[in-house]
Amino acid sequence: PVIVYYFSIQQVSSAIAITAVWLLEMFVRQSWEPQIVGAKLGLHPLTSLIAMYFGVGLLGFSGFFIGPILMICSKAFFIVLSNTQ
Repeated sequence: PVIVYYFSIQQVSSAIAITAVWLLEMFVRQSWEPQIVGAKLGLHPLTSLIAMYFGVGLLGFSGFFIGPILMICSKAFFIVLSNTQ
């Protein structure tokens, strides 16, 4: 909304600057978020990202939290299963 406002009042340079900062923030967030979540949960970043996407796709917003939890449970299950053999 701020970008549209600046364009509407003819402050094009400010609108472009805000757009550039917003795009940079989105890029950094998209690239680092899976790594941070993966490090905190003990999962590989790609695994945590896939769990979030599938969780949201299958369960909606609650899947954003349930997907990684199910991945952690699956990982623990396979670790226990591999140690018993």
